[in-house]
Amino acid sequence: MIKVAIIGLGKMGMSHCAILGAHPDVDMAAMCDTDSLLQSAFQKLTKIRCYTDYKKMICEVKPDAVYVVTPTKLHYEMVMFAMEHGCHVFCEKPFSMNPIEGQKMAEYAKQHNL
Repeated sequence: MIKVAIIGLGKMGMSHCAILGAHPDVDMAAMCDTDSLLQSAFQKLTKIRCYTDYKKMICEVKPDAVYVVTPTKLHYEMVMFAMEHGCHVFCEKPFSMNPIEGQKMAEYAKQHNL
């Protein structure tokens, strides 16, 4: 069983959650979003734990993989934090704001077998 967490409850976050939730080998462990309205609606429909702080979520849940489905300007910080905590990462496109950030993320992932 692979423990997964998703950062971002927007349209794409919900889409990834539905796909992952249907997979028999995936444990949808947690979701994170700062929007209380989205969280409230999500909590009424699922039993998945919700957070407003992605760092707290990653540290407490210790997922095997994290989906980053947020605005592009937030990707670098979130992806790096997740990888620094041993998580494999799926990041929505565009991957980063600039090629330097993208290269740093790719190099870190390769060096740490993520």
